[in-house]
This record gives sequence, structure tokens and C-alpha cells, in this order.
Amino acid sequence: MEGRQEAMLNFRSTFSNSDASKPHPSYEVHRNLQQPELFSFVQRKTLFLGVHIVGGNDFDDSAEENWEDHIQNSLNWVQNETTHQHQNYEIVVIFGNSRQKDENRSFFTGLRELIEELEVPTLYVFDGAQSSLQQRNDFYWTMEIRGGGFPFTIVSADTDRIRRPFRWTFATVLS
Repeated sequence: MEGRQEAMLNFRSTFSNSDASKPHPSYEVHRNLQQPELFSFVQRKTLFLGVHIVGGNDFDDSAEENWEDHIQNSLNWVQNETTHQHQNYEIVVIFGNSRQKDENRSFFTGLRELIEELEVPTLYVFDGAQSSLQQRNDFYWTMEIRGGGFPFTIVSADTDRIRRPFRWTFATVLS
């Protein structure tokens, strides 16, 4: 439990409001008031969304009993933001903190249904043991990115490439 609380404190101090530290951001970040780790912003006709689908709210074990509600809140966030921002994007990129598992299957089932309705190329990105890009259906791709450091992964999207709008490469770090 102690490690989980420390992780959430680290998230809040390091990442939670990192957008507020920019002097004049070129985009407006929207956050869910009940779960500040849920965020969205639009830049260059791409809707970026952050979801939290593992570990419980605030890494508090007492939240595990309401885990299905927590997952549903993340799905509702994606649904609301894709509806609210519909005129502003051509591609959706979702940053998540888990691959599909039995515990979060309802999130991914709902996400696939939403993507089929939207008919907008959507990429779900998560941290994993390897780097790979997989197409799940006509509009849905998942990308596992090997975490832990270098090299950085660069993902590019091109709506003119309907069949394969997402490409990725490893960044070359110049010394």
C-alpha cells in the first residue's frame, strides 16, 4: 500500500498539472474533477485522452470494491470528450496504463463499440514489455511501448493514409 500511495503522490507532483507549468500552452487541457488523472486536449486535429484503468482511484485499496465504477468513469470520460470535441479532431490517441485484462475487459469492450460508432482512427497506447503496433479493426490500433527509458518512441499519424494512419519509429538521441 505504501508504494502505491507514493506512486500517486509522485504522479500528482510530477505529471498531474504539468500542462499548467507551460507559460502559454497552445492547447487547453480538460481534466475530470473527480479523477484528475483523466485528461484531454486537442492539438493538430488530434484528440489526446488520458485514462486510468488499473490500481484503483488514488491507489487506495478501499476503492477496489468500486472498481467497475472506476473503469466505467474512464469509459464515460472518453465518450464525453469524443462527443464534446467532435468538430475539432480527425484522429484520437488514448494513453492508458494497462493492456486489456479480465479486470478491465468492460472498458475495452465499450471502447471498441465507441470506436466503431465514431469511425475515426483511434490509437490506444500503453506501457509494456515490448514495442509493437497492432491493428484491431478498421479504426482501432493498439500500441505497446517498451517502457523504462531510451530510445524514445515517435508515433506519427496521417489521416490521408486511411488504411494505416499510424507509424512509429525509435528516436535517435544525438550527443
